[in-house]
Amino acid sequence: MRRRSRAGGEQAKAQRPKTGARKSRVTSKAARPGSSSAAREETKLAQVTRERDEALQRQAATADENAGLRNELRESLQQKIATADVLNLISRSTFDLPKVLNTLVESPARLCEADKGVILRPSGKDASYYVAASYHQTPRYTAHLKHLSSVVPRVLLEGKSVQIPDVLADPEYTSRELATLGDFRTVLGVPLVRDGSPIGVLVLHRAAVRPFTEKQIKLVETFAAQAVIAIENTRLFEAEQQRTRELTEALEQQTATSEVLKVISSSPADLQPVFDTILANATRLCEASYGGMWLRNGDRLGFVAQHGGMVPQGDFAEWRAWSISLLNSDIPVVRAIRSGRPLQVKDLSEDPAYLAGDPAS
Repeated sequence: MRRRSRAGGEQAKAQRPKTGARKSRVTSKAARPGSSSAAREETKLAQVTRERDEALQRQAATADENAGLRNELRESLQQKIATADVLNLISRSTFDLPKVLNTLVESPARLCEADKGVILRPSGKDASYYVAASYHQTPRYTAHLKHLSSVVPRVLLEGKSVQIPDVLADPEYTSRELATLGDFRTVLGVPLVRDGSPIGVLVLHRAAVRPFTEKQIKLVETFAAQAVIAIENTRLFEAEQQRTRELTEALEQQTATSEVLKVISSSPADLQPVFDTILANATRLCEASYGGMWLRNGDRLGFVAQHGGMVPQGDFAEWRAWSISLLNSDIPVVRAIRSGRPLQVKDLSEDPAYLAGDPAS
C-alpha cells in the first residue's frame, strides 16, 4: 500500500507540470480577444473623431452660408432703402432735378463701392455733354470733361453699359490726362435711355484696378433707369408749367385787349385814357418797371403818356410840352421810328446815344 502511495504521489507530481502547461496555453488563448477589443475601440474612436470633424465642417459651412445670406440680406436692404429714398425724392422734388440726379449718382457709387461718379447730359449743341451731377469729383476734372472720356462715346455708340477694367491697359482709351485728373483706373459707363435714344450717361470710377461685378452693373442700371424717370418727370412738369404760363399770358392779353377796347368805346373823344390804359397793360404784361409813350408829329416825337413813375409827376406836364427831333437825335425811340420795327436795348449804359450824351437819351 505504501509503495502505491509513493508511486501514486510521484505519478501525481509528474502530472503537475503538464497541468501548468495547459493553463499557460489557456491563458494565451484568452489574451487574443483582448487585442481585438482594443482594435475595435480604436476604430470606434477614429469614427467618432471623423464624425465630429465632419459635423464641425458642416457647422462652419452653415455659418459661412448664414454669413453670406446675412450679407446678401443687408445689401438687399440697403439697396431697397436707397431705391425707396430716391423714389421718394423724385416724387417730392420734381422741380429740383440737380438734387435728384446728385442722389442718383451718389447712391449707386456707395452701394457698389465706387470712389467717384458723374452723370453727363447733352448740352444740345455740338454733340457735347455737360456735368449734370457728380459725386466726389474735383473741379479740375469736371472742367476738363468738355473733352469726353473714351468710355462715353463707347456707351453712346453701343447703347449699353460699358466697363473698362483698366484704362491704362486699354489701347482704345486715349484720355490718359482725364484719368490722371480723375484719379481712376476702372471705369463703368451706363447709358440713360429714353425711347431708344440716349439722354445721358452715368459713369462710376474706382481708383484701383477692380472691375465691377455683373450684379453691381445691374444695380447701377437700375439707378440709371430711375434717373431717366426723374428727367422725364421734370421735362413733363416743365412742359406743363410752360403750357400753363402760355395759357395764363393768353388770357391776360385777351383781358387787356378787352379792357382797352372798352376804354376806346367809352372815350371816343378823349385819347388820354386810351393811351394810359394801353401803356399800363403793356407795362404789366411785359413785367417792365415803367413805361412811356411817344407820338410822332411830323419830324418830331411828343411824350403823351407814362406808367410806373418814369417821369416825376410834377415834371410830366413839362415833358408833354417837350418834343424830340427825329433828325437831330439817335435815342432808341427815334431809331425804332426810323426802322419801323421793335427795338430792344439790353443795356442802356452801353447805348451809343447814351454814351454820346444825347440830351434826349
